Amino acid sequence: MVGRTRATLEETIGDPAFGRAVVAEGDLTPSAPGESLRDRDARAAQQNPAGRIARLDEITEATLYLASDAAAYCVGTDLRIDGGAAA
Repeated sequence: MVGRTRATLEETIGDPAFGRAVVAEGDLTPSAPGESLRDRDARAAQQNPAGRIARLDEITEATLYLASDAAAYCVGTDLRIDGGAAA
């Protein structure tokens, strides 16, 4: 998904209708059978280097930045909001 998105962005550089994309990729930590959401989140937090899951405002602020004119020169760059999981 990221590779195809990057290729599309490279093809459309300079077109104001294109240039940035937000892609949700990876494991969204599914619940085990019978597992509550609270237990799932606790398990996911234990597996993350930051020791917690992302807050909605962290995802929202990054997405708003990428959608803004402030990110006009950000093309084909990965902004990972994963608490260090991909590091």
